[in-house]
Amino acid sequence: DISTPICIQIDLNRTLADVRQFLTENIPSLQSNKFEFMEPPSTKINRDSEKRKISDAKLLNSTLAVRRIA
Repeated sequence: DISTPICIQIDLNRTLADVRQFLTENIPSLQSNKFEFMEPPSTKINRDSEKRKISDAKLLNSTLAVRRIA
């Protein structure tokens, strides 16, 4: 269920693309749906930024939201 918050602890050298892969492999409802990352309250993180390391993207200790897109 995507409405339940989950906590993921990852190495700072990982990327958001790694997080995306983890989510699609472990949350069945995300496997067939397109989604984007958002940094609350409403800042979209574009797909190009997903290639940057967590530390380079300044997302240390961050909370990210996943929003389904059409």
